[in-house]
Amino acid sequence: MLGVFNGATYFNQLIGSWDVSQVKDMRYMFRSAKSFDQPIGYWNTSQVEYMDSMFANAIKFNQTIDSWDVSQVRTMDSMFFSFSGSSVFNQCLSTWAGKTSGTVDTSFMLSGTDCPNGIRSPNATLGPWCQNYTQGCFAPGFEPSQQPSDLPSSRPTDVPTNSPTTKSQKKKSTKKTKKQLKKKSKKM
Repeated sequence: MLGVFNGATYFNQLIGSWDVSQVKDMRYMFRSAKSFDQPIGYWNTSQVEYMDSMFANAIKFNQTIDSWDVSQVRTMDSMFFSFSGSSVFNQCLSTWAGKTSGTVDTSFMLSGTDCPNGIRSPNATLGPWCQNYTQGCFAPGFEPSQQPSDLPSSRPTDVPTNSPTTKSQKKKSTKKTKKQLKKKSKKM
């Protein structure tokens, strides 16, 4: 997909249903596609290694792509870079730091964007990127949250619950559920 819409100034078609699961290179894909702003957040990007300048100077693009699997990506340098400094991109990329390797190149990734946190070259291991807590963008933690939140924690609880629980409630619930599971397995 290297440069497929590079320079397509007026391109703005629905392509969110495309199968990109085998694509490895998305460099320059929407570079200077100044009208493009379509939802592509459901793309399977698990094989992509190169995203540098993918949206460079695609000044209208502002879609949610935080759900992308960026674990194989090596380079994101200048990914959203705007030559004129007028890109409207300002989406929460809260999970990307936890998904990428610590060596991914993020140089000038967000330069010229509307990202409110002001970071232009995010640290590859610290999130969230672009937005921060004041905009409601939170990086998921390693432990379950103490209060309900919109974002998942990275490790689920042992037993599903209908509402947030305390540690003592969780232990009781876990013991009870394990006993119920043992009884069911004996009956089978």
